[in-house]
Amino acid sequence: MAILVERTNIKTAEKIIKIKEQNQESSIIVPQKTITEIINIFSGLDGDIDFIIDKSQIIFDFIPENKKEARIKIISRLIEGNFPDYKEIIPKKIKTECIFNKDDIYNKIKIAGLFSSKIQDVKIKFEPQNNKILIFSSSSNIGESQSQLKGDIKGEEMEITLNWKYLLDGLSIIESSEVFLGVNDSSSPIIIRPIGDKSYFYLLMPKTV
Repeated sequence: MAILVERTNIKTAEKIIKIKEQNQESSIIVPQKTITEIINIFSGLDGDIDFIIDKSQIIFDFIPENKKEARIKIISRLIEGNFPDYKEIIPKKIKTECIFNKDDIYNKIKIAGLFSSKIQDVKIKFEPQNNKILIFSSSSNIGESQSQLKGDIKGEEMEITLNWKYLLDGLSIIESSEVFLGVNDSSSPIIIRPIGDKSYFYLLMPKTV
């Protein structure tokens, strides 16, 4: 198994990818710029990628299915050190659990973002008793937005403020039609997962405004 993780002090993501074979277990840190280049170059191509790793660098060796196509190799340095133990901030218990249609919540948050302030904040109020959330945003220059979204919500009523762009980052790569949101309070990370796919999760810290 290969685990890809992105972390800042605000957001964290983990994706587990199945691989065909692995000689030995290893843990490495690859520069974000390299990963972005890999995605741009290899997206849409059919074939396998071999990972060749030594102490200071990694080689991405792309082997195309069509033998007439070019074989591509990309070499990148590795970042020294140990990756932070992000598992420590994964919520062990969840006070409010929600399931929404992925496209519905994505579009609602995107619209709210158009009316957000310069700090890109969107306020979400969870109402389990009504099986809905209320989404607020406002800007002194543009105006304000308020909408609601129905879902399957269980737990405590609460209100949090999030960076709407970071929230969309976590939602955008989910392919399932439904998403799970787990919320604890206004100062603890929320967790986002696709329904039916345990290989990915996304953590996002609320904003304090």
